[in-house]
Amino acid sequence: MSDSICDAEAIIACCGNPLYGDNGFGTALVPILKQTLSSAPRLKIVDVGRGYFLFSILGCKKLVLVDSIDFGGAPGELRKFSTDDVDRDRYADHQCWQTSAPLDELEERCEVIIVACQPKSYKQIEFGLTEEVKGSIPDATELIQKEVEEYL
Repeated sequence: MSDSICDAEAIIACCGNPLYGDNGFGTALVPILKQTLSSAPRLKIVDVGRGYFLFSILGCKKLVLVDSIDFGGAPGELRKFSTDDVDRDRYADHQCWQTSAPLDELEERCEVIIVACQPKSYKQIEFGLTEEVKGSIPDATELIQKEVEEYL
């Protein structure tokens, strides 16, 4: 795994806030992905929290965003989106920060894929993931690994 985000060819950016239940899905995957993909020299896995860090990602060829998104699925359901699939008016963090501008900016620089998990609960302060979302972690790990396979 790359030591610096600046020299990584692929970046897995895990978004979320673990203080809001299932909103912590992305951040919960960070240690699992680091353990699973630790030998990948061209890859960097980062916990980007609520996403503000995304503005500073430079030079990568592929960015995989991992987040919980309410797309109307069953709790724990996983979906892969392109930036074109995302409803720009709906995809905002839970503090109402709109993400369309950074997604547009990032897409100009690299390929962007979003791996999303349907949350069950995320609107109040609560610690830990629901069982449904926790149960999707192995499948999410496999899906993410397939997305960065060429960089392993």
